[in-house]
Amino acid sequence: MKKYLISKTPFIRSVDSGSMSTTRMMYDQLVVFVSFIMFGFVINGLIPYINGEIRSFYYLIKPFINVFIGAFFSLLFEAIYILLFKKIKGIKTLIKEIHYSFGFLIGLIISLLLPVRIPLYVIIVGCFIGNILFKMVFGGLGKNKFNPALMGYVICYLIFYKTINAATNEQVLILSNTLNITATSAPISAMRELMKSVGSLNITYSSLVRQFGSLFNLFIGFKGGNLGEVSGILCVLAYIYLVVRKSINWRVPIFYVGTVFIISWAVAVVNKIDGPLYGVWFPTFNIFSGSILFGAVFLATDFITSPKTPNGKILYAILLGIVTSLIRLVLGIDGVCLAILVVSLLSPVIDLFATRIRGPIITSKVIINYVLISLLFLILSAYIVYQSTDLSFLNEIKFI
Repeated sequence: MKKYLISKTPFIRSVDSGSMSTTRMMYDQLVVFVSFIMFGFVINGLIPYINGEIRSFYYLIKPFINVFIGAFFSLLFEAIYILLFKKIKGIKTLIKEIHYSFGFLIGLIISLLLPVRIPLYVIIVGCFIGNILFKMVFGGLGKNKFNPALMGYVICYLIFYKTINAATNEQVLILSNTLNITATSAPISAMRELMKSVGSLNITYSSLVRQFGSLFNLFIGFKGGNLGEVSGILCVLAYIYLVVRKSINWRVPIFYVGTVFIISWAVAVVNKIDGPLYGVWFPTFNIFSGSILFGAVFLATDFITSPKTPNGKILYAILLGIVTSLIRLVLGIDGVCLAILVVSLLSPVIDLFATRIRGPIITSKVIINYVLISLLFLILSAYIVYQSTDLSFLNEIKFI
C-alpha cells in the first residue's frame, strides 16, 4: 500500500524545499503588500487630497496609519502573550520569538481588509482577536486551526458592521466625487440593491457597471472598497510574482477564480443578461469586484489552513468557488472571507479524499470517486443557478 506525505506542518524547511522557507514566503508577501499600501495611499489619500475632497493631513496619510497600527499592535499583543505565558530569558530571545512568529502580517492583512476611514480601534480589536485568540492561544504559527487574519476580520465585521459599512460608503462617496462617477456604494452592495429591486439577476451593464465608469475602472481599482483589495491588476501581478517565487501554489487562485467565473457566466445565460457573449461582462464584474482576487491570492493560499496535496488544492479551490458564488449570487453579499473560513475547515477531509484518488494507476474505484465528486459539484452549481432566477425573497431579508 502506497503512503502519501501530506505535509510537514507547521513549517516549510529550506532543507526540504531548496531556497524556499517560511521566512522567505512571509517576506515575499510583505514585498507585495507594499505596492497595495502605496496604491491605497494614492487612490484614497493623495488624489482626493489634491482634488480638495479631503483637507485633513490625517486622512491623507490614513492608509499608512492603518497599516502601522495593524502591524504594531499585532507585534505588541504577541510580545505581551509571549512574556506572560512563555519562559523567555532575555530581550534577544523575545525578539527572536516575535520575528519568527511573523505576527505583524496578521495586523497588516486585517488593515488591508478594512476600509481606509475605519476607526483605529476596530483594527486594534481585530489584531487582538486574530493574533491572540486564533493564533497564540492555539500554540502560535503553524498550530492555528483557522486563518487568524480572516477570523480577526470576520468577527470585527460582525461586531462593527454598521461602523465598517459607514466607513466604506464614506470612502466610496469621496472617490466618486474625485473620479466623477455616480457610485454611492461598493460594487457588491450596488449589485445587491439591484438584485433586491429587480427580484432576479436580470440586470443590465448600464444599471450596474456604468455607475463605476467601466469594467476597466474596476480592474484598475477606481472603486470603493477596502484598502488592499480594490486593485485587480495588482492582485494579478502579485499572483505572478508569488508563483514565480514559489511562495504560493498556482492551482488555488486559478481554479477558484475560474469556478466563480464559470458559475457566474451560467447564471448570466440563464437569467438572459444582455451583452456580448451571453453577458460575459457579468462574470467579469464579479471577478473584478469585492475580495475575490485578493482572497484568491493571499487568503485562500494560506499554507497552514489550505490542503497540502495537489489534487486537494484543486478540489478545495473549486468548492471554494462554489460556496463563494452561493453567498454572492444568491444572498448578494461579498462572502469571500466567510467562504474561505468555511471551506478551510474541510481541508483535512479534502486532503484525505485527494490522497485516495491520486496515483499512477487509475482504477475503477478512482474513476467512481472522480465521478461522484464531479456530480456533487455540478449539483451545487446547478442549485446556485436555479436560485438566482428568483431573488424576490431578498426584500424580506434584513442584512445586519
